[in-house]
Amino acid sequence: MNDLQRQVQFLRAIANDTRLEILKFLRPGPKMSEEIKTNFNLHRSVVQQNLSKLVINGILTQYRKGRYVMYELNNENVKRILDLLP
Repeated sequence: MNDLQRQVQFLRAIANDTRLEILKFLRPGPKMSEEIKTNFNLHRSVVQQNLSKLVINGILTQYRKGRYVMYELNNENVKRILDLLP
């Protein structure tokens, strides 16, 4: 996959209302998947599908903290993009 294709995949990944709201929710810092699910009142599978797409595209980082799965924005570039949005 070349750079242009990666850029298109990145933009497609964030061009979804649910995923964009998740990213904004994660802007202040890492959150547990359960916090994300509760905040958006979404079914666990919907949350997981959207989080997976963001992780696969390098937008989020996923890691374990004890028995919890945590998610956070992958880098400062993602934060800057979110800061540009109204």
